[in-house]
Amino acid sequence: MSMHQVEFFVEVSIVQIAESNLPVAQKRNLVFSLLEMQSFCDCGFTNLRVLDCLVECEYTAMVTPTDMPDYEENKEFYATLADVEEFEQGDVYLCEPGDDVPEELVGKVCVDSGSFAWEMLGEAGMLHGAMAEPIEPLGALETLLTVIPMLPVELEPELEESLGEGRVLLAIFTGALDEANDEQFKQITGMTRQEFDALAEEELEKEMTE
Repeated sequence: MSMHQVEFFVEVSIVQIAESNLPVAQKRNLVFSLLEMQSFCDCGFTNLRVLDCLVECEYTAMVTPTDMPDYEENKEFYATLADVEEFEQGDVYLCEPGDDVPEELVGKVCVDSGSFAWEMLGEAGMLHGAMAEPIEPLGALETLLTVIPMLPVELEPELEESLGEGRVLLAIFTGALDEANDEQFKQITGMTRQEFDALAEEELEKEMTE
Protein backbone atom coordinates (compact mmCIF):
# COMPACT_ATOMS: atom_id res chain seq x y z
CA MET A 1 0.00 0.00 0.00
CA SER A 2 1.14 3.58 -0.68
CA MET A 3 -0.01 7.17 -0.43
CA HIS A 4 -0.67 7.14 -4.20
CA GLN A 5 -3.62 4.85 -3.48
CA VAL A 6 -4.97 7.30 -0.91
CA GLU A 7 -4.71 10.08 -3.49
CA PHE A 8 -6.47 7.89 -6.06
CA PHE A 9 -9.29 7.14 -3.62
CA VAL A 10 -9.76 10.82 -2.77
CA GLU A 11 -9.68 11.88 -6.43
CA VAL A 12 -12.22 9.25 -7.52
CA SER A 13 -14.43 10.10 -4.54
CA ILE A 14 -14.45 13.81 -5.42
CA VAL A 15 -15.37 13.02 -9.04
CA GLN A 16 -18.27 10.85 -7.84
CA ILE A 17 -19.42 13.55 -5.40
CA ALA A 18 -19.40 16.15 -8.18
CA GLU A 19 -21.46 13.86 -10.45
CA SER A 20 -23.97 12.95 -7.73
CA ASN A 21 -27.39 14.46 -7.07
CA LEU A 22 -26.47 15.49 -3.54
CA PRO A 23 -27.29 19.06 -2.45
CA VAL A 24 -24.41 21.45 -3.10
CA ALA A 25 -23.95 22.08 0.62
CA GLN A 26 -23.43 18.36 1.24
CA LYS A 27 -21.03 18.09 -1.68
CA ARG A 28 -18.93 20.93 -0.28
CA ASN A 29 -18.87 19.40 3.21
CA LEU A 30 -17.82 16.00 1.84
CA VAL A 31 -15.09 17.45 -0.37
CA PHE A 32 -13.71 19.52 2.51
CA SER A 33 -13.74 16.51 4.83
CA LEU A 34 -12.01 14.24 2.30
CA LEU A 35 -9.24 16.75 1.62
CA GLU A 36 -8.83 17.35 5.34
CA MET A 37 -8.56 13.58 5.93
CA GLN A 38 -5.95 13.32 3.17
CA SER A 39 -3.81 15.87 5.02
CA PHE A 40 -3.25 13.19 7.70
CA CYS A 41 -1.24 11.27 5.08
CA ASP A 42 1.94 12.14 3.21
CA CYS A 43 0.09 12.83 -0.04
CA GLY A 44 0.51 15.20 -2.94
CA PHE A 45 -1.78 18.16 -3.63
CA THR A 46 -4.89 16.55 -5.13
CA ASN A 47 -6.86 19.75 -5.76
CA LEU A 48 -5.40 20.64 -9.15
CA ARG A 49 -6.12 17.15 -10.50
CA VAL A 50 -9.84 17.51 -9.74
CA LEU A 51 -10.14 21.28 -10.08
CA ASP A 52 -13.03 21.04 -12.55
CA CYS A 53 -14.99 19.04 -9.95
CA LEU A 54 -14.14 21.48 -7.16
CA VAL A 55 -15.48 24.34 -9.27
CA GLU A 56 -18.60 22.35 -10.17
CA CYS A 57 -19.27 21.63 -6.48
CA GLU A 58 -18.97 25.37 -5.72
CA TYR A 59 -16.13 24.44 -3.40
CA THR A 60 -13.46 26.49 -5.15
CA ALA A 61 -13.84 30.11 -6.20
CA MET A 62 -11.90 31.31 -9.24
CA VAL A 63 -10.75 34.90 -8.90
CA THR A 64 -8.72 37.16 -11.19
CA PRO A 65 -5.53 37.93 -9.21
CA THR A 66 -6.05 41.70 -9.38
CA ASP A 67 -9.54 41.24 -7.86
CA MET A 68 -8.22 39.57 -4.71
CA PRO A 69 -8.96 41.86 -1.72
CA ASP A 70 -5.32 41.81 -0.62
CA TYR A 71 -3.83 42.22 -4.10
CA GLU A 72 -2.41 45.71 -3.57
CA GLU A 73 -0.52 44.61 -0.43
CA ASN A 74 0.66 41.31 -1.97
CA LYS A 75 1.36 42.02 -5.64
CA GLU A 76 4.67 40.16 -5.55
CA PHE A 77 3.05 37.08 -4.01
CA TYR A 78 0.44 36.87 -6.77
CA ALA A 79 3.02 37.60 -9.48
CA THR A 80 5.11 34.61 -8.39
CA LEU A 81 2.25 32.22 -7.54
CA ALA A 82 2.81 30.32 -10.80
CA ASP A 83 6.33 29.46 -9.63
CA VAL A 84 5.20 27.77 -6.42
CA GLU A 85 5.64 23.98 -6.74
CA GLU A 86 4.10 22.69 -3.51
CA PHE A 87 0.83 23.61 -1.84
CA GLU A 88 -1.03 22.57 1.30
CA GLN A 89 -4.75 22.53 1.97
CA GLY A 90 -5.92 26.07 2.67
CA ASP A 91 -3.38 27.71 0.36
CA VAL A 92 -4.41 29.80 -2.63
CA TYR A 93 -3.06 28.39 -5.90
CA LEU A 94 -3.09 29.26 -9.57
CA CYS A 95 -5.05 27.59 -12.35
CA GLU A 96 -2.54 26.94 -15.11
CA PRO A 97 -2.71 25.62 -18.69
CA GLY A 98 -3.22 21.87 -18.63
CA ASP A 99 -5.54 21.85 -15.62
CA ASP A 100 -8.85 20.22 -16.55
CA VAL A 101 -10.93 23.40 -16.54
CA PRO A 102 -12.34 25.79 -19.17
CA GLU A 103 -9.76 28.01 -20.85
CA GLU A 104 -11.30 31.17 -19.37
CA LEU A 105 -10.33 30.02 -15.87
CA VAL A 106 -6.61 29.67 -16.67
CA GLY A 107 -4.58 32.30 -14.82
CA LYS A 108 -7.14 32.74 -12.07
CA VAL A 109 -6.48 32.26 -8.38
CA CYS A 110 -8.14 29.21 -6.80
CA VAL A 111 -9.65 29.82 -3.37
CA ASP A 112 -11.00 26.77 -1.53
CA SER A 113 -13.95 26.89 0.85
CA GLY A 114 -13.02 27.03 4.50
CA SER A 115 -9.64 28.67 3.87
CA PHE A 116 -8.43 32.03 5.18
CA ALA A 117 -8.61 33.50 1.67
CA TRP A 118 -12.20 32.23 1.32
CA GLU A 119 -13.12 34.07 4.54
CA MET A 120 -11.44 37.16 3.12
CA LEU A 121 -13.57 36.93 -0.04
CA GLY A 122 -16.67 36.55 2.11
CA GLU A 123 -15.85 39.64 4.16
CA ALA A 124 -15.37 41.54 0.90
CA GLY A 125 -18.84 40.48 -0.31
CA MET A 126 -17.40 38.47 -3.21
CA LEU A 127 -19.07 35.13 -2.42
CA HIS A 128 -22.66 34.32 -3.33
CA GLY A 129 -25.11 31.45 -2.97
CA ALA A 130 -23.80 28.13 -1.71
CA MET A 131 -20.21 29.33 -2.00
CA ALA A 132 -20.84 31.83 0.80
CA GLU A 133 -22.20 29.21 3.22
CA PRO A 134 -19.90 27.97 6.00
CA ILE A 135 -18.40 24.51 5.75
CA GLU A 136 -19.63 21.92 8.24
CA PRO A 137 -16.87 19.27 8.46
CA LEU A 138 -17.85 15.64 8.86
CA GLY A 139 -16.03 13.04 10.91
CA ALA A 140 -13.71 10.66 9.07
CA LEU A 141 -15.95 7.63 9.64
CA GLU A 142 -19.11 9.44 8.49
CA THR A 143 -17.30 10.74 5.42
CA LEU A 144 -16.10 7.29 4.38
CA LEU A 145 -19.46 5.62 4.97
CA THR A 146 -21.15 8.31 2.87
CA VAL A 147 -18.67 8.13 0.00
CA ILE A 148 -18.09 4.37 -0.30
CA PRO A 149 -21.57 3.55 -1.71
CA MET A 150 -21.03 6.24 -4.35
CA LEU A 151 -17.83 4.71 -5.76
CA PRO A 152 -17.87 3.06 -9.21
CA VAL A 153 -18.42 -0.70 -9.09
CA GLU A 154 -17.13 -1.61 -12.54
CA LEU A 155 -13.40 -0.99 -12.68
CA GLU A 156 -10.34 -2.82 -13.91
CA PRO A 157 -9.23 -5.25 -11.14
CA GLU A 158 -6.02 -3.29 -10.55
CA LEU A 159 -7.91 0.01 -10.16
CA GLU A 160 -10.53 -1.60 -7.92
CA GLU A 161 -7.77 -2.98 -5.69
CA SER A 162 -6.04 0.40 -5.55
CA LEU A 163 -9.32 2.11 -4.64
CA GLY A 164 -9.96 -0.40 -1.85
CA GLU A 165 -6.46 -0.16 -0.41
CA GLY A 166 -6.58 3.63 -0.55
CA ARG A 167 -9.73 3.86 1.53
CA VAL A 168 -8.38 1.36 4.07
CA LEU A 169 -5.17 3.36 4.46
CA LEU A 170 -7.16 6.55 4.86
CA ALA A 171 -9.38 4.89 7.46
CA ILE A 172 -6.32 3.74 9.40
CA PHE A 173 -4.50 7.10 9.34
CA THR A 174 -7.59 9.10 10.37
CA GLY A 175 -8.64 6.69 13.10
CA ALA A 176 -11.95 5.89 11.37
CA LEU A 177 -11.20 2.18 11.45
CA ASP A 178 -10.82 2.26 15.23
CA GLU A 179 -14.21 3.98 15.59
CA ALA A 180 -16.08 1.62 13.25
CA ASN A 181 -18.41 -1.06 14.56
CA ASP A 182 -18.17 -4.55 13.05
CA GLU A 183 -20.59 -3.80 10.20
CA GLN A 184 -18.90 -0.50 9.35
CA PHE A 185 -15.48 -2.13 9.56
CA LYS A 186 -16.52 -4.69 6.95
CA GLN A 187 -18.01 -1.98 4.74
CA ILE A 188 -14.68 -0.13 4.73
CA THR A 189 -12.27 -3.07 4.45
CA GLY A 190 -14.42 -5.73 2.79
CA MET A 191 -13.60 -8.22 5.55
CA THR A 192 -14.16 -8.93 9.23
CA ARG A 193 -11.78 -7.69 11.92
CA GLN A 194 -10.47 -11.20 12.37
CA GLU A 195 -9.81 -11.61 8.65
CA PHE A 196 -8.21 -8.17 8.49
CA ASP A 197 -5.91 -8.84 11.47
CA ALA A 198 -4.89 -12.20 10.03
CA LEU A 199 -4.06 -10.62 6.67
CA ALA A 200 -2.10 -7.82 8.35
CA GLU A 201 -0.09 -10.37 10.35
CA GLU A 202 0.59 -12.37 7.21
CA GLU A 203 1.82 -9.27 5.38
CA LEU A 204 4.04 -8.32 8.32
CA GLU A 205 5.64 -11.78 8.43
CA LYS A 206 6.22 -11.62 4.67
CA GLU A 207 7.99 -8.25 5.00
CA MET A 208 10.20 -9.52 7.83
CA THR A 209 11.36 -12.52 5.80
CA GLU A 210 12.15 -10.56 2.63
